[in-house]
Amino acid sequence: MYKAIKKIGGYKVGDEVPIEKAIVWLEMYVEPHVEKIDSEDVKNDFTNDDEFFKELTKTDGIGKKTAKDIVVWGTKEKLIEAIKLKADLPFRDDIVNKLIEKYG
Repeated sequence: MYKAIKKIGGYKVGDEVPIEKAIVWLEMYVEPHVEKIDSEDVKNDFTNDDEFFKELTKTDGIGKKTAKDIVVWGTKEKLIEAIKLKADLPFRDDIVNKLIEKYG
């Protein structure tokens, strides 16, 4: 993953930059406008839901992107309530089944 370290091409400092653009810009400019960052250096924006996010990522078959989607959708309590009410969840069927298995 790359991030902008200077304003470039509509991206502000700190914005994530697509790999294709980053590579072109690295070759184009003497002074770099983007830098590669390790995925471990990326910090999630979660505050109150850190534990829920970590709990979700420990579930087999749920990665960081899916866990983030779930946390953005709602809290652990909202998820448990939706499962109890048998509401439709806006996730893939295999993910819904894992969530029901874990929280239902």
